[in-house]
Amino acid sequence: MSKVVTQRKVSCWPQVGPPIHPILAPSVLSADFSRLGSELRSIERAGSRWVHLDVMDNHFVPNLTFGPPVVKCLRKVSKRLFFDAHLMTENPAGLVEAFAAAGAQNLTFHVEVGTLRLS
Repeated sequence: MSKVVTQRKVSCWPQVGPPIHPILAPSVLSADFSRLGSELRSIERAGSRWVHLDVMDNHFVPNLTFGPPVVKCLRKVSKRLFFDAHLMTENPAGLVEAFAAAGAQNLTFHVEVGTLRLS
C-alpha cells in the first residue's frame, strides 16, 4: 500500500499579486560614524541596493543621530543605493522636503506624532 502525500503552502499573510521578495536595507546606525563614506561603499560592494537611515531627534526618541546635511553628503558617495529614511522625530512633516532634497527616496515616520500636514 502506498501513501499519497500532498503539500500545502502555509502562510500567515494572504498572497496578493506577484511573489514578495525581501529587501535588505543595512542601517548606517551600526556603522562607524567617523567613516560613513567608506561604510556606505562597503554596503554597496556587499551587493545591497538599499541603505536604511535611522534619523532620531532626541525628542521623539531619546537618541540623536543625524539630519539632512549628512544624508546629502552620503548621497554624494553613492548614487546607486536607495536611501530609506526612518524619521523618528517629533515633526517629520517639517523635515520631508529637506530629506527629499538631500537624497532620501523613501521616508517612514510614526503615526504617534499626531496630525501631519504635508503641503
